[in-house]
Amino acid sequence: MFEVAPSKEIPANLRFVSGAEAQQYLDAQRIDQVTDVLTEANFSPPDIVAKGIRMQLREMIERTSVDPFMESWKRFADRYRRAKYRLYPSPTKAKQREHVHKTLSEHVQKDETTVLLEDGKLAATASIADDGGQMPDGRIIYEIVRVVTLPEFRRKHYGEMIIQEAVRQIQEQHPGNPILVHTRGEAIKKICRKAGWKEGGYKEWLALQPSKDKDKMSASDIERATKGWEKNGWRVFFFDPQESVEK
Repeated sequence: MFEVAPSKEIPANLRFVSGAEAQQYLDAQRIDQVTDVLTEANFSPPDIVAKGIRMQLREMIERTSVDPFMESWKRFADRYRRAKYRLYPSPTKAKQREHVHKTLSEHVQKDETTVLLEDGKLAATASIADDGGQMPDGRIIYEIVRVVTLPEFRRKHYGEMIIQEAVRQIQEQHPGNPILVHTRGEAIKKICRKAGWKEGGYKEWLALQPSKDKDKMSASDIERATKGWEKNGWRVFFFDPQESVEK
């Protein structure tokens, strides 16, 4: 488990701010800045364009009733010619950025976000969500999401510090509840491995999700998603404090 440093060990020029107070440090301009950094970290432009084109082709084939292959291929080829010259930024990436911006804004508005300040300036952020899944015994899994250190403040271990603070808050407010992180960021993976959390892929993550979501997926859907996670470097990390106590 993380060793959360006592406040006296945190340098005097650093300060954590959470909840409603954090909103003053995350105005519209700052949210845009954090969104850009998160989008760059989590979504590789070539991956996004390729996935987007595949999804568009599949949708076109499903919608076309007459001569589906030829009609869809013509439309696909036209979209590909236009897309290949503008791989970055791409329309699909723009949609992903929109999703990141929307969810980050919601976390801030719900007072679920913590920020780390260096000399009063925003250095790192993390949010806590209660939608990480549910254990068989009914315990809610809290997920640490939207973890980011702004580029000018990197290489100072602020990512580890903001995750430690998020863990501390979860343990204080929801003692005994499991904690989850899923990421493709190498720095966050390193932090979670250092802490000794359980590590897995898509199937391990899916096992923690509600049955209503899992039941919608076929075996081929799960296999395709598993390969996608592996290809793009996504990993899930999980900590259950009850298992730690039992040991």
